[in-house]
Amino acid sequence: MNLIQAKAVLDRSGSLCEACGASGVQMAHLLHRKQGGRKGVMRQAIHDPRNLAFLCFDHHQELDNRRKGNRGKLMAILKAKTGWASWATEYGVTER
Repeated sequence: MNLIQAKAVLDRSGSLCEACGASGVQMAHLLHRKQGGRKGVMRQAIHDPRNLAFLCFDHHQELDNRRKGNRGKLMAILKAKTGWASWATEYGVTER
């Protein structure tokens, strides 16, 4: 990920968790590199700001399935805020 991509996510999020508004956030991929973002055009597309979100530690853990919670609801919130659907359509990614 480059600085332009990171700045776009920072500007969108206001440097706060995009799920709950808490501070102390981490960059997270909605579609992870291990889920298809390591080769070809997806190698660059995976870092598109529409596939990235700033999250607090708890929501990042929930997104990555390392913490119990309502991951489906979290993904719906993040997809709406990030414009994920247009990114997925552009790169031929199926819903996850």
